[in-house]
Amino acid sequence: MPWCRRRKLPVMAYSPIEQGRLLGHRALAEIAARHRATPAQVALAWLTAIGGIGVKTASIVLLFCFGIPFMPVDRHVERVSKRLGLVPAKSTPDDAHEIYGHLLPPERIYEAHVNLITHGRRLCHALRPEHERCPLIDRCRFV
Repeated sequence: MPWCRRRKLPVMAYSPIEQGRLLGHRALAEIAARHRATPAQVALAWLTAIGGIGVKTASIVLLFCFGIPFMPVDRHVERVSKRLGLVPAKSTPDDAHEIYGHLLPPERIYEAHVNLITHGRRLCHALRPEHERCPLIDRCRFV
């Protein structure tokens, strides 16, 4: 079986996605050891230092590719969060990223993101939310 010369990983034993995760986790651990910070903080700072990558994109990469609990806040998540009062009405998406870091335990971030984005896409539309179908109508500040 051929081996990756640089990292000594068997190339054929892992899919390309798995290879990327293994190399990524190893690289994050090395960077964190050098900078004396948690791998998550270092990874977020490193990704956002790249031109064109903001907190949302970095959070998506960290959550879905590496399983590192950062809440990606897109339009749907932001809209639903504000209507339910989870974040202040005048907060920015970057503020919401920070708030969710303190609001939810790490093991609930993925589930919360998927549920909020699904609710925002299916029921809580920007212009015409479907209030009659919404199970969260009692908490909604938009009604």
